[in-house]
Amino acid sequence: MAGIPVLAQRLMKIQAQSIAKSISNIGRKITEKLNARVSELDRLPQNVVSAADAPRVFRQIISRAKETLKKLLIRGEFEDYPNENQMHCTARLFKMLNEYAEALSADIPSKAGFLLEEIAILEEYSDIGMPNFLSRTAFLTLLQMKVKGVSALPHDFVTKVWSCMEYVILRILGDATENYPLLQARTRRAAHNLVEKMERKSHQFVKEIIEMEMITDYTCNPNYMKTWAELMNGQKAFMEVIHNLSKPPKICIKLVGDVDVSHLRGKHEGLIEPAFDIKMRLISYWKCVVLRLVDALALHVRYAVKNLVDHELESEVLNGVVEGPRNEIHKMLEESPSTTAKRARLKKSAQLLKESKEIVGNIIDKINVIPKQE
Repeated sequence: MAGIPVLAQRLMKIQAQSIAKSISNIGRKITEKLNARVSELDRLPQNVVSAADAPRVFRQIISRAKETLKKLLIRGEFEDYPNENQMHCTARLFKMLNEYAEALSADIPSKAGFLLEEIAILEEYSDIGMPNFLSRTAFLTLLQMKVKGVSALPHDFVTKVWSCMEYVILRILGDATENYPLLQARTRRAAHNLVEKMERKSHQFVKEIIEMEMITDYTCNPNYMKTWAELMNGQKAFMEVIHNLSKPPKICIKLVGDVDVSHLRGKHEGLIEPAFDIKMRLISYWKCVVLRLVDALALHVRYAVKNLVDHELESEVLNGVVEGPRNEIHKMLEESPSTTAKRARLKKSAQLLKESKEIVGNIIDKINVIPKQE
């Protein structure tokens, strides 16, 4: 009735309306893919084009790595590695410190042959003098023996701490330089050498605090006298069990537990009381020693880690890498072939998506000028 031209015009309008319903969705998806490609390109490492620019780019890499290390090692922020416990270094440090403190405190006085060691030392260091004065030399000898017995524990703690730190530091620097194989190898080597140097300093610090504990006995901690007085309250009952043979030869001593004193009855006359006194002094003083050994290492480790991140790391790595010729630094910052290929692929994809976006935009413009079918 209207003819083929009218039918063709009507069909064209119907087709345009059908395309219009989906073309906007196609345009949105193209835009999303284009944005994704551009973001991926932005995340690629900076491509250094000149030797003069290489040191500046390298310092930017190290600065970003330092900021990540501050988050992990100093501030304890783990959102970048939520499920990797080995990267949660502050939490692991806290756990290691607690285990170290427990190991030091777990050195409970021996119940077997109670007081025999103290009596032997008092006999060895006996001298002409007032009978109610304890031998300071005897006390220091016992203290030195006790300190030597635990001297390996702080060294073990330091080794564990720096092993944990090294893992995190090498991981972060490795991630920061993963697109520059030559630079990555040089940076990791410099960081490894730095951690070794810091660990040696920590072991030297431990050696010094152990030696300080061995050369003198001193504390201003009021708990020392308080604990000693409480322990000495049991001396009278202890001596009564020693002398009264009708009583069972076992007694419970505070902070020691149940001990058998049958080996002391009728022996070591005049030495049991001072031996008991020196034993209680050593138990009381050891609490102060443990506190010092734990506190000193906790403060030292926190300071050493902060100093490493804030100052030592950058200067050590810069000395190991940037001190070379500029063209050598530029060569180390050359991106890997895989990164170059990825960059070219992303650029090509982004260009095709831009062209597609323009074509879709033109189609939408043409559709918009066609009047809608009544």
